[in-house]
Amino acid sequence: MPALLVAKLVVLEAVRRRLAVAAAGLTLAGIAFTAWGFTKLAGQLGASSLQLAGAVSGIVIFMAFMFVTVLALAAALIGATALGTELENGTLLSILPRPLRRVDLLAGKWLGAFGVVALYATGAVALEAAIVKVTTGYSAPQPLLAMSFIFALVALTVTCAMALSVRMAR
Repeated sequence: MPALLVAKLVVLEAVRRRLAVAAAGLTLAGIAFTAWGFTKLAGQLGASSLQLAGAVSGIVIFMAFMFVTVLALAAALIGATALGTELENGTLLSILPRPLRRVDLLAGKWLGAFGVVALYATGAVALEAAIVKVTTGYSAPQPLLAMSFIFALVALTVTCAMALSVRMAR
């Protein structure tokens, strides 16, 4: 239970930051831009053409690779700052003597960092998939498999970033 409390605090802290507002704004601007582009593409190629389906599927794959790269960078940034800065400035030294196990603290920090990035990814992917479906009629063949890949990438990146931030801080 303490791990979930720490995770909740990490999520609330991340949402409070101006970086979250900037990321949300840039994501919405990018989704609006792709909606405009897909609308123009559907107008050029025709709403039910085979060329449109091929073009849209290629563009969606390209956008997925770009999004995964941005998501990995965000996970590394959030994961690295989850413990590294608190270890350097001594905040963890004042927290850990309390009746809170170190495993609970680490699990909560990891769960919070993973939750923030996974929540952002889920919202952005769902909104982008809805925009693509509405503007072109195309839907990805296995979206849940793609999301599980994204979650695995986020989990691995957050884990490595947190482990290296603690190790490199010394």
